[in-house]
Amino acid sequence: MVPVAFRKPKRLAWLLSLTAPVVELYTAYCVTENRESKIPDLWSFRDKTLYDLRHNSTVVYMEKLLNDRFNLGAGPTDPLIRIADGSSPLRVFSYLNVENNPIYTDGPTYTHLKEEYAADYADFIIQVPSTVNYDVAVMKSLVNKFKLAGKKYKIVTV
Repeated sequence: MVPVAFRKPKRLAWLLSLTAPVVELYTAYCVTENRESKIPDLWSFRDKTLYDLRHNSTVVYMEKLLNDRFNLGAGPTDPLIRIADGSSPLRVFSYLNVENNPIYTDGPTYTHLKEEYAADYADFIIQVPSTVNYDVAVMKSLVNKFKLAGKKYKIVTV
């Protein structure tokens, strides 16, 4: 409710322009989450947002997020999704052309392009048990939402 003194066309337009982004986000959430009822549920939106805010890119929270999403860990014998460290190939740096100071090695040293290192390298590996049914696109979207920028990962079925 707007007081009578503030019910001028310009002031009402200003108030509507301030609230428009919130209304748009809220209705978009209601349409995607409650397709049958189309009834806005602010508390579920709040709970979902708080749940997302409690999780970050640390391994413990990422594992919990994935296990919660795919309903794992309900029982003591349920297999869980684990996150392991990635493996990086050994990079040999010899010298820059400007330095003109070559390094001599005993055996053969193979050089690779930066793209060849990037193809095999992953910062972390997500190990999913073979008994888990999951959608790769859903898992990638969750991991991309919470991982640090610039980190690479692989999803491996164990």
